[in-house]
Amino acid sequence: MRHFSLTRWFIRFGMLMFWMLALIGAFFLIRVNWSATDRSITVLAWSVMFDHDRIREFERRTGIRVYLNHYESNEELLVKLRATQGQGFDLVAPSDYAVEKLVAEGLLKKLDRTQMPYFKLLNPRLLGHYFDPNNEYSVPYIWSIYCIAYNKQKLAIDNVVNYWDLLFLRYQDAPWFRVVMTNDPLEAIVFASIKLFGLPLASQLDRDNEMEVQRLLGRQKQWVEQYGNLRGDFALNTGSAHAVVMHSGEALRAVRAYSKVGFVVPRPSVVTIEHCAIPVGSTKDELVYKFLDFMFAPETFIAHFPKTFDFPARADLSESLALLPDEKAVFEIWSRPDFAYSFIRDLLPERARFDLWLSVKS
Repeated sequence: MRHFSLTRWFIRFGMLMFWMLALIGAFFLIRVNWSATDRSITVLAWSVMFDHDRIREFERRTGIRVYLNHYESNEELLVKLRATQGQGFDLVAPSDYAVEKLVAEGLLKKLDRTQMPYFKLLNPRLLGHYFDPNNEYSVPYIWSIYCIAYNKQKLAIDNVVNYWDLLFLRYQDAPWFRVVMTNDPLEAIVFASIKLFGLPLASQLDRDNEMEVQRLLGRQKQWVEQYGNLRGDFALNTGSAHAVVMHSGEALRAVRAYSKVGFVVPRPSVVTIEHCAIPVGSTKDELVYKFLDFMFAPETFIAHFPKTFDFPARADLSESLALLPDEKAVFEIWSRPDFAYSFIRDLLPERARFDLWLSVKS
């Protein structure tokens, strides 16, 4: 009897385990099939890069859900992708120098040009730069140029030869003069280096040049009203600042909003290009290319431009955007034979950059 009872117990236990494993297996298969057919993508981008209305229209037309996550700096993007090894995101939007870092660390996939019919319509001046020479890993989406916006009622700039002086020299030694300066040490070091040394920029500053940059930024601090260009246009309009470094999109919005605000493009110039790239961990390439095809459509850029004034990477939209004269002048700046520019890039190792910026602001 004891032997029979044990046998029956083992049979019942075996059957129970069989059904439990079967249920777990079925659930697992459902999850796998759901994941494989899940029509959604997760995008990590700047908050104003993609037009939210157009994203909703894309979702309505295709049934593909777009989960949009934002970051505030390229450094934040780098940290997130490094932490996940490229997992968890299907599309990211790095700026120029961040593309180089992500490619070097193996965190981006090569792009499939056969899925990108709009590629041939891109401005060729936005392609083939040092951070991705053959654009194997990134495609430019929007671009802007750093400008210096200023209060026209307070500053007469006709005799200013180098517009970088509006940031780095006290205007006519006036004690009331104030500027809003970037709070990003990468940007600040590039701006100061261009003012001091011109182009081309060295790949890394030597010790003597590093100290010159530190002295220039330290001297500038005397007339810095604030670091960080959040609402720099408001500072100009209220008179708390008289010159502000900002992206061209922000400058163009400020000019439209406030009659007392003007802007100039300093020479040599600094350009930034925001790119689309696919992280190595994404398994949804087909859906991502559908999304990109929609976002690179002319109507998407035309709808988005009046909201941000960031210029599209497509070269064929000048007339469609209905640009005002100052907007068109910036948009067509690439066609000028004398246009000299650089990108934001690491000119110092991270620790040296941190120490320099801490010294400047302390």
